[in-house]
Amino acid sequence: MKKVVTITYEWWNTDTLSFAHKETLEEDAMERIVPMMKDGFTSGELHSAIDDKELKGHWSINTKTVEG
Repeated sequence: MKKVVTITYEWWNTDTLSFAHKETLEEDAMERIVPMMKDGFTSGELHSAIDDKELKGHWSINTKTVEG
C-alpha cells in the first residue's frame, strides 16, 4: 500500500514581509498543522504575528491511496 499526503497552506497579506519572516511563517504553519493532523483534522486556520502584524491563513491535507 502506498499513500501520497499533500499538505497545502497559505498565508494572506505577506507581500511586504522579508524572506526571513516568510521562513518563520513556514515554521509557524507546520507547528500548527502537525498537532492538528494528529488529532484527526484535515484542515484549519493559521494565525501568527510578526512585527505586531497579525497574519492569518488556512491549511488543508489531501491523502490519496495509490494502488500498486
